[in-house]
Amino acid sequence: MLYLTAAVACCIGLGLGYMLRATDAVDDDSDQHREFERAERDVRRRVQRKWRFRLRRRRKELKQRQTQVERLKAELETLILDPLDVNQVEATRSAVDAKRRKVQSLQDRCSAASKRIDEVREQLTHRLVEMTQIDLAEFVDQLTSRLIEQEQGRSVRREREARTRLDLDVENIARRFIILAVQRFDESHAVERLRSSIRVDDPSRRESMLALSPIFESELGMSLETTEREEMISIRGADPLMKEASQRILTRMLQGPVNDKVFASLKRTVEEGMRRESSACSQRSIDQLKVGEITGERRRLLDRLRYRHSYRQNQWRHAAEVGFICGMLAWETELDPQVARRGGLMHDIGKSMTHEVEGGHAVLGAEVARAEDEDPRVASCIGAHHGDEPPLGLEPYIVAAGDAISGARPGARVQGGEHHETLVRDLERIGRQPYKVENAYTVRGGRELRVLLAMKDRNGRRVKVSPQEMEKIAGDMKDRIEDELTYPGTIDVTVIRRVVAEVTVR
Repeated sequence: MLYLTAAVACCIGLGLGYMLRATDAVDDDSDQHREFERAERDVRRRVQRKWRFRLRRRRKELKQRQTQVERLKAELETLILDPLDVNQVEATRSAVDAKRRKVQSLQDRCSAASKRIDEVREQLTHRLVEMTQIDLAEFVDQLTSRLIEQEQGRSVRREREARTRLDLDVENIARRFIILAVQRFDESHAVERLRSSIRVDDPSRRESMLALSPIFESELGMSLETTEREEMISIRGADPLMKEASQRILTRMLQGPVNDKVFASLKRTVEEGMRRESSACSQRSIDQLKVGEITGERRRLLDRLRYRHSYRQNQWRHAAEVGFICGMLAWETELDPQVARRGGLMHDIGKSMTHEVEGGHAVLGAEVARAEDEDPRVASCIGAHHGDEPPLGLEPYIVAAGDAISGARPGARVQGGEHHETLVRDLERIGRQPYKVENAYTVRGGRELRVLLAMKDRNGRRVKVSPQEMEKIAGDMKDRIEDELTYPGTIDVTVIRRVVAEVTVR
């Protein structure tokens, strides 16, 4: 009985479970159906909104078109057409159509003529090739080469003409710059000439002064000598500053006693006066040009230019003039006027050392400037204004131009072109004297003699020159130049031997 009851209970539980499961499945299906219907309604609603918007926009556009059509209809109803205008429009349209047809006909005829011309050209080319028996490709290459040569010649002529015009324009501009710079320099060029002799009429006083020659030579480096004129005493020496000091001392001795003590006293007085005078002159140039402070050895060398002349042109005046001209030229050419003025003022400070140190004044001045931490551009202006070293920037060219302008100014130098031409001619004559020399010419304004040794003699035999013989040739030329010529500064002698390798292929 108990087992039967348990079996019945199990059956009842299974039935209830199945019924409950079936009820849950029905509920799930109904939920899914409702969600599908809701999604379908949302899609339909969105589609309806979209098409409703488009329909509204189309209706608006249609209404605008209808309004425009109505307006055009009203304008056409009120429009009154003139028969003459209508006829004119029709006539113009007909004329345009006729012209268009004519143009089309001409284009067709031109195209046909071009085709016939091409055919005739091909036939003529073919017959010409057959008659002349030439290679067409070679002929085309030659013709092309000839045309290229003609165009190249035309371009060369045009370039030459353009370069000529450019040179003329540049020359005119440079001449205008130079004229402006020279005209604006209002400083006086007159400077008292330095004398190297003194007139002494009293024979006893003259003998006393000549007796002091050893003292002058030991203290000042100058010697006192007699000349062809008995009343004149000549002062001989290389240092122009000491020469001026000696001349002033002798001039003061004319009115007083002549002895060692007087010489020592006058030497101190004269040297101090000359130092103050030269310093005042340099300071005036520095203030006028506004180049900044110049101190040390540079200032001492600049002061000594006051008592040095080149071709009777005072070097202090020359330096101040070059500084002013260089500043003007630099300003006109948009360079640095400060560097140009400073370099122009100090460009010849090396001339104060040429009687003490061997070498060109440009290189000596540049070495002093660099040793005292001068601006490299200013030092380059000093060292490169005669081409002794490569320039740094464009300012050295300005200084070289200013130096040439100041030296070439009318009245600046007494011994001008004639003396220079004579010096160049004599230098080249001395350089061509040895039989082993092929040619000789001067460069750097007569400051260097370049000698080219011959490769072959008159019989065609090779000329051999050893390095020792080259040094001997240069030394002989140096001695002859020093003995025969008179020149300012130094002259470099350069002997050049060319090395050429020649072989014969058989």
